[in-house]
Amino acid sequence: MRLRNIRRKLEAGQRRYTKRKISCNTGPGIQQDQGDSSVTNEMITLMKRLRPSSKDIPSIKSAMEKTYTRRRSWISKDTPTMAEIFNEYPRFLDMPSLVGLSLQLTY
Repeated sequence: MRLRNIRRKLEAGQRRYTKRKISCNTGPGIQQDQGDSSVTNEMITLMKRLRPSSKDIPSIKSAMEKTYTRRRSWISKDTPTMAEIFNEYPRFLDMPSLVGLSLQLTY
């Protein structure tokens, strides 16, 4: 049995280390549109409806950039499963380059 499997079964009081919540830090070049959630909802709907084609890729990427802060705060606060993330943002499955874009915005 591997050590990580043994640690996984420990109770909270027996664990030496605890998981830390990831803070929602945004990069310096990212605009935060906290008050305008209707625009963010429109962008999410746009991403769900558009299929990755050569003419739609720029609009999908810009929508992902505009929804970055909301996506980061949702993931940090609610800790959704991968299936929930892919249901909300299905273009991550179709366009793996979006994961790289998201990491660039983070770091």
